[in-house]
Amino acid sequence: MKPINTLLSYLIYSNIFVALPVSLIGLQSVIVFGTTDYSFIYFIYFATLFVYCTHRLFPLFFLNNHNKEVLRHNWVEQNIAFSVSVWVVSVVGLAYFCFQLSWFQVLWLIPCGLISIMYTIPILKIKDRFVGIRSIPMLKIFLITIVVSFVTVYLPILNEINAVPFLKLVYQFTIRCLFIFSITIPFDIRDMAYDKKDGLITIPTYFGVQGAKRIALSTLVVMNLICFLNILYLGDIESYEMIGVLLSSVLSGYVIIKVTSSSSEFYYSLVIEGMMVAQFGLVFLSKFALSFM
Repeated sequence: MKPINTLLSYLIYSNIFVALPVSLIGLQSVIVFGTTDYSFIYFIYFATLFVYCTHRLFPLFFLNNHNKEVLRHNWVEQNIAFSVSVWVVSVVGLAYFCFQLSWFQVLWLIPCGLISIMYTIPILKIKDRFVGIRSIPMLKIFLITIVVSFVTVYLPILNEINAVPFLKLVYQFTIRCLFIFSITIPFDIRDMAYDKKDGLITIPTYFGVQGAKRIALSTLVVMNLICFLNILYLGDIESYEMIGVLLSSVLSGYVIIKVTSSSSEFYYSLVIEGMMVAQFGLVFLSKFALSFM
C-alpha cells in the first residue's frame, strides 16, 4: 500500500488532482448547455492549480507562519522542489490558455481571480494582524460557492451565451451553488479546530458539527426540490441531467454524514472533492445510457 499512498500524496498535496474536479464540473456545464467552447475548461484546470499552489507556497516563502500541524503543509515543505515545479507548470498552462479566451471572459475573470488570490493572502487588517478575506466571519464558504459556481457555469458558455435560455442559466447556477455549498461545509468541519483557535466564525464553529451536517444535507434536499420544480413548471432540464444530479446528491449526502473533523486528508480531497467528479460522471453516463434507449 505504501507506493499507492505515496502516489496519492503527490497527486493530492501537490494539487494536481484537486484542480481536476473543478474542471470537470465546468465541463458538465458545456455538456448540459450543448456549447462547444472547450478551451476554457483547460484554463479552469491550470487556474485552479495555480491558486491552490500559490496558497500553499506563499505562506512558506513570504510569511514565515507555515502551519506545521497540518499534514498537507508539511508535505509541501518536504517536497518543495516538486511543489514549485507544479506551480511553474500551472503558470505556463494558465498563460497559454488565457490567450485562447475571449476578452469578455478575461474581463469577468479578473474579479474572480482577485477574490481567489486574496482568499488566504493577508491584505486586510483585523485588530492587530493582517489576514486574508477568508477570515471575515461566515464569508469564506459563500465566497467559494459563488466564485466556483460562476466560473464553472457562466464563464464556460459566455462566448455562446445568446444560445442559452436565461431561465436555464439561472437554474444551473442555482443548483450549482447549492451543490458546491453543501460539499464545502465538510472542509469547514475539517478546519474547525484551527478556525476556533483563530477566532474565525464558520458554520461548524457556530452550529457545531452535527448542525453543520444538517445544513449541508438540507441544502442537497433543496437542490433536489428545485430539480423537481423545474421538471414540473419549466421542463428545460434533460432527464439524464436530473438523474445524474439526484444520484450525486444521494452519494454526497452519504459522504457528508460519514465525515468527521478527524477524517483523513485523502477522505476530504479524494472523496468530498471527488463528489464534483462523481456528479460529472453520473451526468455524462446518464446521457450516454439514455442515448441508447
